[in-house]
Amino acid sequence: MNSKKWIVAGAAVLVVGCLCLCCGGSVIVIADPFQIHLLDLIFGRADPLVQSVPDTVPVIASIDLKSLASADTLDVINAFAGASGGEETEDMQDYRKEKIDPWMEENLGVNIEEDILPWLGQFVDLAVFSVNPPQPQQTLPLVERMVLLAEIRDREKADSFIGKLIDSTARKLGIDWAEDSYGGVTVHRGLLQGYGQSMMYLARSGNILLWTTDELSLRKVIDTQSGSETPISKAEWYRKTIAQLPGEKAVTFLASGNAFQDLSGMANSTVGGVNAGAFSMLNYQNAVQGVGFSLTAVPQGLRMYTVANYDTDRLTTDQQAALFSAGALNDTERLPDATLAFLCGQNLGLSWKNAKDLLLAELPGGDFDETMQSLEKQIGFNPDEDLFPYLTGDWSIALLPNAEQGSADPEGADLGYVVSVDTSDEDDLRRTVGKFNDALEHERGVTVEPRSIAGIDAYRLISGPDHETLAVYGVGKDHLTIASSDYIFMDVNNGGSSITSAAVYEEAWSGIPTGFAPVLYFDLRGIMDYVTDRELTDQFKGILDPVLTVVFGTKNAGQGTIVNVVQVNIEK
Repeated sequence: MNSKKWIVAGAAVLVVGCLCLCCGGSVIVIADPFQIHLLDLIFGRADPLVQSVPDTVPVIASIDLKSLASADTLDVINAFAGASGGEETEDMQDYRKEKIDPWMEENLGVNIEEDILPWLGQFVDLAVFSVNPPQPQQTLPLVERMVLLAEIRDREKADSFIGKLIDSTARKLGIDWAEDSYGGVTVHRGLLQGYGQSMMYLARSGNILLWTTDELSLRKVIDTQSGSETPISKAEWYRKTIAQLPGEKAVTFLASGNAFQDLSGMANSTVGGVNAGAFSMLNYQNAVQGVGFSLTAVPQGLRMYTVANYDTDRLTTDQQAALFSAGALNDTERLPDATLAFLCGQNLGLSWKNAKDLLLAELPGGDFDETMQSLEKQIGFNPDEDLFPYLTGDWSIALLPNAEQGSADPEGADLGYVVSVDTSDEDDLRRTVGKFNDALEHERGVTVEPRSIAGIDAYRLISGPDHETLAVYGVGKDHLTIASSDYIFMDVNNGGSSITSAAVYEEAWSGIPTGFAPVLYFDLRGIMDYVTDRELTDQFKGILDPVLTVVFGTKNAGQGTIVNVVQVNIEK
């Protein structure tokens, strides 16, 4: 399986996947009305291949060639190709004919134009039958026992392709092919001479071409297609997940909860040995029933959806409140219209409590208490008792210019920050700020300068002989505000124009369905105007230059389901 020849042999069928960038408009197919959901295909809602994938499969990936070969996809490819100095492609078919077909003809004896396009349908799927957790000394999970499925629209031409591929690979690569049968399906078994018992299996079962290196998995697919096995489309985790993804999607990936835990074992193995590490805190992975992902080129650029279904019975009340509280995040309304980036959310106090509970389940309680006491000696207060219990509202972290919009020379201006947290406990927070100030002045020798900004009693933290401002902070107007300068502190608290009404921001969210609460906004073009390191900007120009903005939103879809959307807006 590791030999060069074996990889080339597998490519004979796997090359179907390469069509995701090469087929152009010639793979718009609706075939075989006896086996395919015709109306669903017309409206881009269903992949007929999943009816042949057994429900025991934990991971399935799909490519919709019709969507992937769209004009929007070509625009995205050309935007990045042009920015990096590469050649733009006017027609994907021309690229395929000039680059890929000659290579295939030379190495495999077949090509896409004459041998694959005449029979290939709209969908290509990869069913993964086994995902094992990472073993000791490994960081990646072991993915094995896979079957590639390709939709067929012309059986005779597909049979001709199989026959030609068998003849050419036997001649060019020395593969020893034999013919077998299972469930009324002719199965071609190939052995690459000189490499032990490494086998490949190639078959046409009805309107599906199958390729795999595992005979048992191949038989499972054939059994499912014949109706003797239950298809994955009837599995609850699959149905709940696919229902929340958009109808048109170029690339789709879905995994069951158990597979997700195995795949995410890679993250746990890198967080320092604590089983309920940072990844678990963020994702509550042990309660996940299924996850999904889709990627599609759209007129705005690229749009990605993720879906996570949770078993709410395996979540505490606080965990459910943290996960399913997605709604209107009012704190973004406070951010000025000059804001270039923000990250926002809800109820830091609850997030802190959930993280603390997960840590205490793995670590001795005394260790946590000692850490908090140590912090109190350094900063004057205990975060667990004097800070997070009061941070129960919306919060945001933002990046914005340290000067009035339009008044600064981008070559010399700098960027500032602001942290804004909604609170209903102003008096308690003021006492915490007072403890913090005393600790800084008496224990750290840092200057704390009181001032009044936008009607709020604020403090300026000054350090060093140059009296550098480290932060400006204060509690007022139902918020704890921490900023990099007096100007930004005032701008956030003076009730001026909001980022939500800025033209760039509104354009960044165009095309995204309603109901998604904003979580992240990133105006890359605006930020790069303030980056003075030209060597850095030149280095990343080819990668970043086409990107205008990036947005991320989330919504609670009900029944334990969270849906996220990411849109990368690109200048085409």
